[in-house]
Amino acid sequence: MSDLSYSVDVLEGLGGDLKNLATDFKDGEGSANYGTGDVGHVRVADALDNFRTNWNDNRDHLAEKLATLGDLATKAAEGFSEADADLARKLREKMEEGS
Repeated sequence: MSDLSYSVDVLEGLGGDLKNLATDFKDGEGSANYGTGDVGHVRVADALDNFRTNWNDNRDHLAEKLATLGDLATKAAEGFSEADADLARKLREKMEEGS
């Protein structure tokens, strides 16, 4: 059986970082519009518009996934902290019984 090694601080930090990144993705600008006069050809303008639309949709999807991962990392840190505290409490109780 392998040992599980973790850092609650790292997990909590990861959770916060991922949630911040998700917020940045959702709040980010990135919706520039290009017309034919800007790029010289209607097909290029259409391609850029198509890319922008897809990017906006995919950015929202990615932001949701990042927020979910952030929540999972935060919950994992909380779960490890609770398990650690519970184990310490039980060990103290057993040691006090033996005294």
